Amino acid sequence: MKITGFQLSYRLKELQDAREIAVSQFNDSLFQFPDEEGAKSTPEALMRLLEECERKIAILQVAQARYNLAARVEVQGQVMTLHEAVKLVGGAGRIAKMWKEAAKKTTTNPYSFGELSRDKDHEYARRTVSVPECLEYSTRATRWASALRQAIQLANSRELEIEDLEPALFE
Repeated sequence: MKITGFQLSYRLKELQDAREIAVSQFNDSLFQFPDEEGAKSTPEALMRLLEECERKIAILQVAQARYNLAARVEVQGQVMTLHEAVKLVGGAGRIAKMWKEAAKKTTTNPYSFGELSRDKDHEYARRTVSVPECLEYSTRATRWASALRQAIQLANSRELEIEDLEPALFE
């Protein structure tokens, strides 16, 4: 079956939501008052729904992994699988954030005795990376993270053939 990464992601989200709803209703379905008969789903019906959601989620997650390994992306001249780009983007965002925060960090008042001094008369910590350098590192890391996100979006919009994927999983 031909499919896009977005179709896989959206269907997985739908199934995960259905699973969450079934789980949240289960304990309440174990007891009912006589006048509620037929108004609530039975525990057995909820369990069947839960088992069906779990089965479909597992199949679609395998298909998503196959899709992510089959799709190739180019990010700033580097060719990699979509899977690798997805794994890299989180770290790239964290690195960009850390450099940005480092650029904002200023020393405390040099006349106060605080975390950046060893004693009140002599030794004060100095910045090891200048603010302009932090900004440069932040800019590079942000561009890397943005390039990864853009490549991921582009790759997820492509249709790929995933063998043995049943169209019924999307109904």
